[in-house]
Amino acid sequence: MDRTPDPDIVSRSRRRTHSDRVRGSPRSHRGIPALPFCHVTLRSRKPLPRGYPVSPGSAGEHIRKARLDRELRQQDVAGLVDVDTSTITNWELGRTEPALEHWPAIIRFLGFVPLPCPNTFPERIRAYRLITGHSMKSLGGKIGVDPATVAGWESGQRNPFEGLQARAEREIGPTLASCSWE
Repeated sequence: MDRTPDPDIVSRSRRRTHSDRVRGSPRSHRGIPALPFCHVTLRSRKPLPRGYPVSPGSAGEHIRKARLDRELRQQDVAGLVDVDTSTITNWELGRTEPALEHWPAIIRFLGFVPLPCPNTFPERIRAYRLITGHSMKSLGGKIGVDPATVAGWESGQRNPFEGLQARAEREIGPTLASCSWE
């Protein structure tokens, strides 16, 4: 009894696999558009990246939104602001806030001041220092007061005398004149 299968039966019963069709069989559809008769182009907005801040509140969220809108990497922004890439990551994730000396570069990168409009004298002092990058010592020197006095004004623990407040307002006024920042 011969157990060799009949070759005609084997070839008829063999199933065609996907790889057989792709290898160039006449029934392959490789290279043919799915709908060659349809000349419609579908367009839609690219979905927002995961973690995209729709309404940013902090400086880090503003930085992340601007970075993603401009399709920049954190490394690119770090070079523009002159910080390490991990610093940008920490700002974007809300782990840390930017130091005073980085605010002018951040404002240049964003193209606006990511702060609410200051209403009180302490808020105006703080906003001025962030925008210009002045330390309490340098601002105190410009106004003619001690850095501790500037710190007290900024924290709201001290109120300036009328003459000193007028001198401070003359210094910070032009920088904060237009308050349509955001």
